[in-house]
Amino acid sequence: MDIRSLLNPLPSPGPGERAPGKRASDATPRALPSSLPDFGLPQGKRRKTTVGSSPGGRPRQDLSTLSAFFQRARVSEDAHPASATVEQSGPLGATNWILSGQETNRIKKSGGAKALETLSEKAEALHRAGFSKQEAVAIASNHGGSQALNTVLATHATLTAAGFTHQQIVAIASKGGGSQALNTVLATHAALTAAGFTHQQIVAIASNHGGSQALDKVLATHAPLTAAGFTHRQIVGIASNNGGSQALDTVLVRYAPLRDAGFKHEQIVGIASNIGGSQALDKVLATHAQLTAVGFKHEQIVAIASKGGGSQALDKVLVKYAPLTAAGFTHQQIVAIASNKGGSQALDTVLATHAQLTTAGFAVEDVSAIAAHIGGAPALQAVVDHLELLMTRHSKEDIVKAGAKQRGAAAHVKQMANACRIKQESAAQSPRPMPTVLVERPIDQARTAFIPELQHCDLTGGTPIWSLDEASRVVLRHPMDPIEGNNDLFPLRDLTRPLDRVYERYADKNGKCHPNVKLTNIDLASGYKKYFNELCRDSRVGLSPSETANVRGRLLTNARTEFERLIREEAAPERPCKVRQLDHGGLLEHERMLAGQYGLFLAPAHSPQDQCTLRNGRILGFYMGMFAANEQQINAIEAQHPDYESYAMDAMRPGGKLTVYSALGCANDLAFANTALCADTPEPAYDRERLNAEFIPFEVKLTDRHGKPARETVVAMVALDNAIGKEIRVDYGDAFLRQFTTPRDRARSEEDAVVVKMEVDD
Repeated sequence: MDIRSLLNPLPSPGPGERAPGKRASDATPRALPSSLPDFGLPQGKRRKTTVGSSPGGRPRQDLSTLSAFFQRARVSEDAHPASATVEQSGPLGATNWILSGQETNRIKKSGGAKALETLSEKAEALHRAGFSKQEAVAIASNHGGSQALNTVLATHATLTAAGFTHQQIVAIASKGGGSQALNTVLATHAALTAAGFTHQQIVAIASNHGGSQALDKVLATHAPLTAAGFTHRQIVGIASNNGGSQALDTVLVRYAPLRDAGFKHEQIVGIASNIGGSQALDKVLATHAQLTAVGFKHEQIVAIASKGGGSQALDKVLVKYAPLTAAGFTHQQIVAIASNKGGSQALDTVLATHAQLTTAGFAVEDVSAIAAHIGGAPALQAVVDHLELLMTRHSKEDIVKAGAKQRGAAAHVKQMANACRIKQESAAQSPRPMPTVLVERPIDQARTAFIPELQHCDLTGGTPIWSLDEASRVVLRHPMDPIEGNNDLFPLRDLTRPLDRVYERYADKNGKCHPNVKLTNIDLASGYKKYFNELCRDSRVGLSPSETANVRGRLLTNARTEFERLIREEAAPERPCKVRQLDHGGLLEHERMLAGQYGLFLAPAHSPQDQCTLRNGRILGFYMGMFAANEQQINAIEAQHPDYESYAMDAMRPGGKLTVYSALGCANDLAFANTALCADTPEPAYDRERLNAEFIPFEVKLTDRHGKPARETVVAMVALDNAIGKEIRVDYGDAFLRQFTTPRDRARSEEDAVVVKMEVDD
């Protein structure tokens, strides 16, 4: 990427400076199916449907499927599971819309046969009104989809005249608000905008189950709530959830006693801004005195009430904290367990299972690690149910690691137990032919190895000996899923073990930053100070020269604080941005292939001054990846990840030497940011009106593991004012666009797309 082109007509960086940015491949893009458009999404962020893949793109943990992978060592990139054998519909009305079998089933499942019938009848009218097939399907695929389609047709002209976009109308109609919410928006938008609410905020409130009632309630309560010190943004945060109307009423009634009890406005909003927020507020008021009396802090009570545990978890903590503390659990561990969906059940399961687990040699910390995530209760139960079998072949550390997986922990534990059972049956000389046992070993964020286990013959008749057949291992390359903990890692990562170790120059023996590593100075990279000033004056930020100087100082302070935190690898108190899967509602027609994939969003803020934007002197974070300081190291990255350039960021070291950060296989949240491209242009071009984030290079001076001075260029992302409430779309520069004009081999067969290969060691 060439940062000189980021903001036309912004000035270029200083002479001889090269900007940070995503690289443009010199070779033909290798993972881009020919059926996809030539441009619309940065290469490397497309998800592919593969045999043995779950809908989210992760490899299935199924032994028979993986065994088939192992035998074939290659699969088709476009193969579909057998269960997806469905028929397409014919054209709808006079349009060229043809529903796929998946779309037909989706409408039938949620909207019913009536919604499918209405879509068939109204397709031509919807098409004339400017709605796409995907938007029509999204509206129809909900309870009440038939009425929503009719209401969209009846109201879209009036709503667009009032300033609502097609995408916003679809969002209201397809995300739970439906027909009733559309009518209420039509009736209340004038009064709401007069009260200071934006169209975007109105849509956020309306796009939920109960959105219609929430809009009416916002109109009725915003005056007393603002008089009580709540901002418009906080009111919207409370209202824009299922049950928002009830939560607003409860906040109005309870904020005074909650404030008197020591809770801040932002804490009240944090509790109320969840499903069940109203009940949680009542429960906080009822239990906080008892909970604080036994040692829980206000922040811990808020964490339980606002992070998924809610009302039920608060009750459970009050009842169970005494036996839990008697069993050795700390207040912090109890809060960690309770602060998740299913936290109440997890606390019960901890009490029921900890004695058996501690008797087997597990520490209280181990039990807490397994229980303190969504699905903690079934994960603990799975460990206990299969404990005897698991301990025949696995260490306690391995069992805890499996049980503490963020997703699918219980299933993973059961899979491990099944593999142990297979080995036991083999040891008993079962006459049945034994299936192949493949051991899963994550390599990095984009690769997982599956290694066959071999049973060695034992002529003494003793216990069979098993070993891993490393020479025959299969490596599955798969799309990356975000890993929350990666946002707390030092951004310069090791070439061979990036998830576990920092770049060698800064590493101690355990792979963390050596105690000698200290930040001594951080500043904007040479040649970019003038560019920074122009960026601050751009219409998307709009700062005066005096404000720019102040923002620059605050930005450097924030960048220093963040970089020092990453050296220590401390958890952040809050995340400035969040990764979540995209849906059709916020996507333009030519971006529909992004639905179901990941995007990056600003985290909600309690006030405009708290927004993590450039205006407020804050960065979203530093781009992280395997760090290559020379051509040899770049080649080492390419040997592991042939498509590494899809996630590679160039950064020029002070003095002019090129370095590269490759996030493929080791990414924090910033790597999931998409860009915005125009549709129907002769050449690929950025849709600059929708770009709302930029990369800024910083020069850091630090000491390495030997205490010697070092200088590196790190790349931070900053959000502009137009990123608030939207998906972050970042400018990757003109060089990145060139990959979309690189000729592709259209004759290439889809069957040539290899996603599983035999790994050959050098």
